[in-house]
Amino acid sequence: MLPPIRGRDLAGENAEVRYGREQLPTVVYVFRPSCVWCRRNRANIESLLSRTRDHYRFIGVSLARSGLATSQAAFPFPVYTDISSETTAAYGLGATPQTIVLTNEGRVF
Repeated sequence: MLPPIRGRDLAGENAEVRYGREQLPTVVYVFRPSCVWCRRNRANIESLLSRTRDHYRFIGVSLARSGLATSQAAFPFPVYTDISSETTAAYGLGATPQTIVLTNEGRVF
């Protein structure tokens, strides 16, 4: 089971994404604003969201804050940045784009 995602929301406030029985399974979309493949994949992730939004909770995780306001702020789901080193290590974050699907309890599907 993975720990909650800890970082900051786009307003700069500390944030934590938790899992639990009452939550839907979660799709975590990991990207960097400067990543060409992330921009190319955006339509795919939005299409997935439109087809499965009743069955999954979607969140975005940006591994860089620079350029985030102009390039990715309009995602149709919450986006978090300044991810803690503990979260980065636990989730194996680094390569982008990356899509992680978790059960409602935080286990990788």
